[in-house]
Amino acid sequence: MNHSDPRRTLRPIPIPSKTDRCLRLVGNSPQSRALFREIRQLAGEHCPVLIHGETGTGKELVAEALHQLGRPGRPWIAINCAAISDSLANSELFGHEKGAFTGAVGRHEGAFERADGGTLFLDEIGELSLPLQAKLLRVLETKEIHRTGGGKPVKSDFRLVAATHRDLLREVAAGRFRQDLLFRLGVAVVEIAPLRERIEELPLLTTELLGREGGGLFQLAEDAIAKLKTHTWPGNVRELANVLTRGRLRCQGGTLRASDLVLPAIDRAYPIRTEWPVEQVCEPRVAWGTVKIEGCTLAEIEREAILHTLRACGGNQAEAARRLGLPRQTLNDTLHRLGIVPAAVHRIHRFADESDQAVA
Repeated sequence: MNHSDPRRTLRPIPIPSKTDRCLRLVGNSPQSRALFREIRQLAGEHCPVLIHGETGTGKELVAEALHQLGRPGRPWIAINCAAISDSLANSELFGHEKGAFTGAVGRHEGAFERADGGTLFLDEIGELSLPLQAKLLRVLETKEIHRTGGGKPVKSDFRLVAATHRDLLREVAAGRFRQDLLFRLGVAVVEIAPLRERIEELPLLTTELLGREGGGLFQLAEDAIAKLKTHTWPGNVRELANVLTRGRLRCQGGTLRASDLVLPAIDRAYPIRTEWPVEQVCEPRVAWGTVKIEGCTLAEIEREAILHTLRACGGNQAEAARRLGLPRQTLNDTLHRLGIVPAAVHRIHRFADESDQAVA
């Protein structure tokens, strides 16, 4: 045996004594312990669960824990809503019959159907379009799926777990997410704290991540831990794992030192801010003199702002979307939801202008 190899004499970093585990999740902060208690409490329930957390915090691991503790051995279907287009999402979620469209050479069971008796995990549900959100709401209410091109509905006893990094209340206010769907999904909401709010877990998390990748052959020097604590981790645990992997590849021997770790520059270029100075808050471009805010609902204010912008753009939806700071499809969906016909708005506005000129 070659005792000169430093990796053979090193021991894994000892895991702190006050550690809690929930399957693949580990933590020793108050936030993590509260999260694990909530997972265990919700695992046996049948209600939908909405997981909210920043990118890289481990939302899918939380969803997997809910499934494994509540419905072990049953189907686990995971769909990333941000990775598929609307046309593919419709078929992937709800399925289709043979011949329903060009290329449909056979029947395809959708994710809801395949998840019967188990769990369907919809990651980044905030990326679904409004039409798909409406179909999803219907399925949640009836537990029946209509395949594209199909006749009879198909029953499915699934449990839905959804996740998002977006603030869905803001998305509702912006017209990009259905309020009724949010009510359905938000029966139980699980919040995952970002890594910067539980920075005391860094020694534990680095031990766990290095143990998974290096089989316990690597440990961190004190200066490396100190360096890691200077970072605010906008990418959370996923970013930490990437930094440790790169450090392991640069490491000479079994101890990772500060010089082996390269922290992303994005932390310095885009600092995390919870409050913005007043001088950096831009005034809205909508002429607020046309909007009576007091006593109006949010939908009425939204409608008035869109109508005003459409009138100013002569009914041009592309220009209106640009001025409102919205994607064109989002504006189209909002117009449909509010029952606004841009061409009609322009004609009414032009008729009013011509009438005023005739009177003058």
